[in-house]
Amino acid sequence: MTGDSGDCWAGFAFSLRTDRPPEEIKRYYEAAPFTRSSAHFSELSVFASQESADRVWVAFDTTYSGTADLRCW
Repeated sequence: MTGDSGDCWAGFAFSLRTDRPPEEIKRYYEAAPFTRSSAHFSELSVFASQESADRVWVAFDTTYSGTADLRCW
């Protein structure tokens, strides 16, 4: 998590072993309940790309308006 004057940018990524195409994985995570679990997170972006024949790389980026979080300053 990095920040600037009260705004934070958070992200995480992982590699997933699957036979599903990246587009399906992206839609799945965009609709997942945890992506809407906090009113403090906004501007969620989900990226998915084919890493190899049986692996998809998934990455999330979001903005966090946690003004009480000192990591955001």
